[in-house]
Amino acid sequence: NGWNENKNYILIGSAAWAGLVLLVGTLNYLVI
Repeated sequence: NGWNENKNYILIGSAAWAGLVLLVGTLNYLVI
């Protein structure tokens, strides 16, 4: 059970980072 929760946190964290990177990249593309 603990391992499953860890996996969920890793997935959510990865998705959050991916979204953040995409957002920053899009903003940079629009600004420049």
